[in-house]
Parts: sequence; structure tokens; C-alpha cells
Amino acid sequence: MDQILPKYEIHLIGGPSHAGKTTLLFQTIERWRKGRDVFGHEPFPLPFCYLACERSSGYVRATLKRIGIDPTTFSFISAVEYDSINTFEDALALARSVEPDLQVLFIDGIHCLCGGKSNDDMAVGTLLKNITKKLENLNLTVVGVGNSTKIKGEERFSNPCERFRGSSVWGTGSSTMIIVERARNDELRNPKRTVMILPSNAPDQILNYSIDPKGLFQPDVEEPNRFEAFAEMIVCRDPGDEITRREMLETAGYVGDEGIPERTVNRYIERMVDEGRLEKAQWGRYKLPLRH
Repeated sequence: MDQILPKYEIHLIGGPSHAGKTTLLFQTIERWRKGRDVFGHEPFPLPFCYLACERSSGYVRATLKRIGIDPTTFSFISAVEYDSINTFEDALALARSVEPDLQVLFIDGIHCLCGGKSNDDMAVGTLLKNITKKLENLNLTVVGVGNSTKIKGEERFSNPCERFRGSSVWGTGSSTMIIVERARNDELRNPKRTVMILPSNAPDQILNYSIDPKGLFQPDVEEPNRFEAFAEMIVCRDPGDEITRREMLETAGYVGDEGIPERTVNRYIERMVDEGRLEKAQWGRYKLPLRH
């Protein structure tokens, strides 16, 4: 997937605990290795290995079976069952013991290679720099997985790349970040998920999913009238009236049976500005044009 996950780079997948990062990763790997498009991009399958730094082999096998993947066909290994896997070189050697022709290494728990300092900017920067400078000579691409801090209040509008493991250096030292978040962070049982794909050299993508009874990510089918329903509830005001982003978020809660996820609302607002239905005023405020 050279468009969003270019070769010889470090890419990261982040999100809160139990948001479904590993499940999404396994589903994505399965599509990729079978030559099916991934997030709408053309795949280029290569020899790979999934390395679990914090999970046992039994856990990995159980997760693969739940997803519908035969573990005997999937290249993986658990560092938990080996002593002294503390550096990238250790992790690479362990993965190559499973896949000698390794070209893509998925490291679930990449922060474990930081010497216990995953939120220390200097330690993180040194780790990422030391890995990146070796990748082309190794003919290797690395995809790391780790937790992101939860969003609270106004923090939800901050750059999600800065929330990986509590250090912004993870974002600046990697190429593409994929962030998995609950659509409503205050509702742990809500099945809705938002996946943000944030490449360094390609357009961002925001995708909406629902978790099915088996715990799998299923893409949401966008209701064609949902945007128009939201837009009509906004532009029914008088020309020149101002409206805040918070007010629009509250309005979105009345669209359909479950409302509209916040990330989708942000996208809808941008679309309304592009279409001339809204004009930006002061920070966090918009106004209806005199003619709309």
C-alpha cells in the first residue's frame, strides 16, 4: 500500500485499550495478503510477521480464529515466551526466525522496545531514528501498534498523532498513523468506531465502522440523506446568524436514531463551508451567509 504505507518507513496504529486495534490490524493484514484493496488502496503483499510483545501465542491464535483466520497460515510469534526481547534488533531476529524472507514487520506493543520510557521524548526519538535509518538496507517496513491516550472535552479537537503513548515524538518520527477511536468515548459498549488514516504524503481519510457480534469491524453504509438532514437543521436559521461548533454537535445528536458521530460532524461542517452554506467567523464559531 505505497500510497498510505510506503516502504522502508515506520507506521503506527494507535487507540485506547479495547478499541479494537489488533482486530482491525488482523482484518487489514488478511485483506492485504489476499490482494484485496485496503482502505480503498491497491495492496502489494509481501512476506510478513506479526510480533506480539505483550500477548501470548494462545491469545493471538484465539483472536485469529475469532476473526476467521486459520492461525497455521498466519506468520506470527510472541515475544512474551522469550527472554530478553528488549530491542528492535532482538525483535527483528525473533521475527526472522519465523519468516526468513521478512519484508514487513508488525510489532504489537512497539513501546516495549523503548526501555520502559515510551512517553520520554528523547528515548522515543532515539528508538525511531535508529530503526528508520536501517530499514532500507534491511528491505523492511515496520508497522507498530500501541495505546493512545483517551480524549477528554476540548482535547478531542487536538492532533490525534500527538496522543500515541503520551509523546508527540511518536507522531513526528513515523510516516503514517492510523488512529482507532470509539465514536462516543463515554459509552464503552457503543459499537461505533472511527478510524483516522493520517499519512505524511497523502490525503487524510476518516472512516466509520460498527463492531459486529463477533467483534469484527464492518464499514458503515453512509445514509445518503444524513448530511442533508443535518445541513437543513443548521441553515434554517436567519441569514447572518452565528452558530457555534458545540451547538452544531448538539444538533447532530437529533439526526436519525443514534445521532451523528463527532468526527463525521466535523467533516460535515467542513463540507458546508466548502459549499458556501456556512462561513467561518471567530474560533469555533460560524455564521450563515446573507444568502444561502
